[in-house]
Amino acid sequence: MAPKTASSDGLGGGMGSPESFATLQLEDKKPVQFANHLRAVFPQWAGPDIVQNLLDIDGICEFPDRWHYDELREHSGDEFDNSEVDQDDEDDEGRRDGPDTNVRIPSGIYWREKIRFSAKAIRFPKRIPDLEFLAFVERTYGRRFIPGHWNAGMVGMLHAYTMDNVHGISAYLSREQLRANGRRLLNTTIQDLASFFASAWRNTPPSMPIPDRGELYASYEPQLQQLHEGLPVRFLAMLKRLLKQLPELFAEDWPLVPNTDLLENNIHVNPKTGSITGICDWKDAAVGPFGTSIKGLECLLGERTMKGWRWLPNQMNLRGQFWQAFYAAMGSRTTELKQRVDTARLVGIFPDAWSSLDGC
Repeated sequence: MAPKTASSDGLGGGMGSPESFATLQLEDKKPVQFANHLRAVFPQWAGPDIVQNLLDIDGICEFPDRWHYDELREHSGDEFDNSEVDQDDEDDEGRRDGPDTNVRIPSGIYWREKIRFSAKAIRFPKRIPDLEFLAFVERTYGRRFIPGHWNAGMVGMLHAYTMDNVHGISAYLSREQLRANGRRLLNTTIQDLASFFASAWRNTPPSMPIPDRGELYASYEPQLQQLHEGLPVRFLAMLKRLLKQLPELFAEDWPLVPNTDLLENNIHVNPKTGSITGICDWKDAAVGPFGTSIKGLECLLGERTMKGWRWLPNQMNLRGQFWQAFYAAMGSRTTELKQRVDTARLVGIFPDAWSSLDGC
């Protein structure tokens, strides 16, 4: 695929896309032109060296948070906030309504999400996406939940990939809507999430390559053993049980499926209905025992605070609705199945969230 021609206006309009213009400047090693392009695109950028800030390898994960293009800026008017995003979102006093959502959200966070999922966004991933594996992910969970990923060819010497736009807004940004009116919309989100998780039970393609079960078990067991030795005594009985039951998750009759860490920012919903519109950020997805990714449910049932994890008032009712929808979607709810699913869920939770649990 031949490189696109950059436009004469220096902003990637006309025949050349913003992506091609920027990447051609990088390829041709034109730092001054590239810096001028960035300053034109980010008129409110703070800091003396915009290129260094963007391309510093230590900050490359922030790259998608700092790109936007003309189409986005034209629709933003004077409200576009391109200052550094305050990660302490709950303390951010600058809030705005998302368009057509009536959701009050921090302005910096709103534009970060807008940039991140704009059709005009560009990202520099740390590695080439495994499109073959992502195709198995799409078949497992369905295109309702998983955006398509495509090879867009080459721009000069750079590989280009595209991802379908994920509509809606993140569950994090729609907390206020989802939790209003007795968390009625959140219940819809949670039931959709149950269908999402359950679909892997039946739909994971048999042709999907899987790791050796013994080797995979050997990567899980030391983590639980370390937690058993280091966590407060109140967790020891549960961890002892998990260590005893862990081999069941790697038996031949238990599916190995594509799993990813689900966070509120990766679950996109329609803020008017609560329905999930898509789940994104599969770059770190890996094959693991069915059920371990159900830990993602927890992020919708509570939130981290300075004093530890705080559950929603009706989290037990919401959790019950989840399990009812989950087993209905699976078509089975035997005692043995429920026990193994619960083991998988806890095995998923402990390695990543034990510090949060310790604050409960």
